Amino acid sequence: MPNISNIPSARVPVIDEKGVMSRQWYRYFFNLFNLTNAGSSPTSADDLALAPQTDAPQGLSYGPSYPIGYGNGAGSTVTQITSRNTDVTINTVCGQITLFSTTVAASTFNSFTVNSTAIKATSVVIINFASNTTLNSYDVTITAVADGSFRVQIRNFILTASADAPVLNFAILSAVNV
Repeated sequence: MPNISNIPSARVPVIDEKGVMSRQWYRYFFNLFNLTNAGSSPTSADDLALAPQTDAPQGLSYGPSYPIGYGNGAGSTVTQITSRNTDVTINTVCGQITLFSTTVAASTFNSFTVNSTAIKATSVVIINFASNTTLNSYDVTITAVADGSFRVQIRNFILTASADAPVLNFAILSAVNV
């Protein structure tokens, strides 16, 4: 985060005796420029004139007392129906997917597509088990990412069948290739 400087005192001239912008005013304008992400931020200079931005961008939360991530309202939940290979749709940047409740044979792979308007081909998807799993019995992997969807593969790697309805946590991170 750039150094947030206060507006210079009224006694500091904008143009100094050499005919250039004074250091204090330059720092002030440069910090405004950085705070608005070079003009690409939804935060305007008018907003910053009221006070520096202290809230996280919409959907994100961060700070000394809580981890980086999405805030309340950014996520959703969905439950798989019919089988462990049934596709689901969840149009949020994070959430939980409850898998179909079934008995999975030993060393079995299942895969399904998660359709989401929040995903782009360059996105990074983080996924892990949240609960309801037979202890230490599954691997979960993202096998493909495309505009509008990502593919999840789950493997029961133990030598016995597992009967459960695991819940997966996921988060989509925006990324670019340019």
